[in-house]
Amino acid sequence: MRRFMSTLVAVLTLTVGGLASGTGSAAAATGMAGTICYHAHVQSLGWLEWKCSGQLAGTEGMGLNLEAARFMTTVPGGMCARERHADEGEFHDYKCVGPNESLSIGWVGKNHPIAEIQVKVGPGRGTKLTGYAHVRDRGNVGHRGGPYEITLGLPGYGRPMEAFALGTY
Repeated sequence: MRRFMSTLVAVLTLTVGGLASGTGSAAAATGMAGTICYHAHVQSLGWLEWKCSGQLAGTEGMGLNLEAARFMTTVPGGMCARERHADEGEFHDYKCVGPNESLSIGWVGKNHPIAEIQVKVGPGRGTKLTGYAHVRDRGNVGHRGGPYEITLGLPGYGRPMEAFALGTY
């Protein structure tokens, strides 16, 4: 928990510091939209570095499954996320958090790949979502839905995700 909080403080410091110095991403620079940071738990590699505002979390072309993801947001009103695994027909229930709280989806170390991720934010708060997924044997696949709720991954095929990117505008 202590390592997680240290990482989170570093991620938020870099994001805010980048905005103050003018080096933040265009998505984060919109101010009211807030920022969503996330990191991926990948088969055989474990938890990878935190990413924010449209950066890719996970691996591409290595054939390693995305097993879990953790999110943290500064979006006013918070966010919700849920997943569907490659061998399951239905999505799991949404998990929701307020600003500056974290949420996790998926199962760590079970080699139970995530096939789709749904993310939503409250409409009317100035935040819209964008993103894409890197799907095994398909490459990069754009998001569906929006602007307040999007789905990452390839529906109905059960193909494992290897990576994803998520941003606000």
